[in-house]
Amino acid sequence: MKPVIKFWIANGLVLVLLFILTRLYEQYVTNGDGYLGAININILFQYVAFFWAILMLLSMGLVSDRVWIANLSLSLSSLFFCWFVAEILCFCLIQFRFVDAPRPFHSRLLLNKDWQAGRRPFWGDFDRTIGRWRLPNDTLSNVICNGDTVHIKTNQFGMRDRDRTLQNLSGRKRIVLLGDSFVEGYIVEAHQRYSDVLENQTHCEHLNFGINSASVINYYLTYKALARRFDHDAVLISLLPANDFEDYEASKKQELLRYPIYRPYWEGQFPAVRLRYSLSDLSQSFVSLYGANKPIHTQQVVDSVYHAMPFADRAWAELSLNSYLYSCVLATAGKVVTHRTGVMNSFLADNHRVQWNAFVYSLEQLAKAAKGKQIIACLVPIESDLEAFDKTHQNDLKKHLDPICRKYEVTLIDLLPVFHALGKTQWQKLYLPCNGHFSPQGEQFMASFLLRDSTYQQAIGISSTYKIVEK
Repeated sequence: MKPVIKFWIANGLVLVLLFILTRLYEQYVTNGDGYLGAININILFQYVAFFWAILMLLSMGLVSDRVWIANLSLSLSSLFFCWFVAEILCFCLIQFRFVDAPRPFHSRLLLNKDWQAGRRPFWGDFDRTIGRWRLPNDTLSNVICNGDTVHIKTNQFGMRDRDRTLQNLSGRKRIVLLGDSFVEGYIVEAHQRYSDVLENQTHCEHLNFGINSASVINYYLTYKALARRFDHDAVLISLLPANDFEDYEASKKQELLRYPIYRPYWEGQFPAVRLRYSLSDLSQSFVSLYGANKPIHTQQVVDSVYHAMPFADRAWAELSLNSYLYSCVLATAGKVVTHRTGVMNSFLADNHRVQWNAFVYSLEQLAKAAKGKQIIACLVPIESDLEAFDKTHQNDLKKHLDPICRKYEVTLIDLLPVFHALGKTQWQKLYLPCNGHFSPQGEQFMASFLLRDSTYQQAIGISSTYKIVEK
């Protein structure tokens, strides 16, 4: 036993000396920021010290005079050896692309290149209430997945829209549009979006407050903090069941260890909940004006989030951030689940039971904030929803939402059967194959449908005989 103890004490002293020399080198030879290249020195030696302690305890257990300690140490040593071999194997499988699994993020140890975009973000965490928004009078030339370039410009309020005034100067009806990238028109030019098509056809202002990666809680906060400042007569909400039920919540805090972003969520038991945000301050987001392109700042935020977690969550976080075996198993399990379930139909209420309360509560708060306005909510399908509906003809989301919408006088329009009735050949033209968002044809179809819808006609003040100009 004594030789083993002496061996590990000697190794421990070597590690301490190596740590001191590394810190001195970093402090006086390099820039003194605590990093060697992209490696966080303190975290590196924390990991080394942890594994040194594990190996020391196992080796001491193997030479113990107590049989049960020796047997336990042998079993644990075998387990750790097998795990080590599996990690090496999975590293090779991921490295050489034999397995379609992401590399572990190592975000506590390494500065990730994704934290340094090279330019200030166009879409970022810029508003303390809304969170994700855009800066006023900004421009971007965005190369989309098919190689085309879309030119994006914001107005004085950060909306992707033409210049607007808070007061209605035209005397005609005004419509506020809320939604995510399908409303923003993420991959089409501004004049091709259905909001712009509707405005050009009706000569009534359609104020576009859509922004990508948003969901119903964001629609509510956008309306409360910004949109309702504008004179308007009606509110048109685009609900995308495919991802509107994927809000941030406290249980998803580990996601912040990869990408610390500022997101609103409801804390507590519904309906007695409070509005909270994923980070304590907007500046902590890696896509904020303060945090953008500052990877060391981002890793410091990651470290603060990590240390605020309970011990069990931290242990699980270390596994998910650093284990190649974990990444391989997770990717394989995801493929098995996808194979068994087939194409996902997001228009089934049961698929959203985990986030159902948050979705409904956010929709209710939005309806209350817009009380007195005519409110129209459209359930918008993505292409996989249509493919699943084509096979099963299952669709129950609208009937679950109808009682809530009736309570708050919201007209709910289910577009799944409308799109499906076109037939597969036609509905495929409504989406860009490489991206899944509306193509220009999809934008035009949305505009044409709404122009024929009696509720929209009433909101905008046109008759059922209104002549639609197809382009």
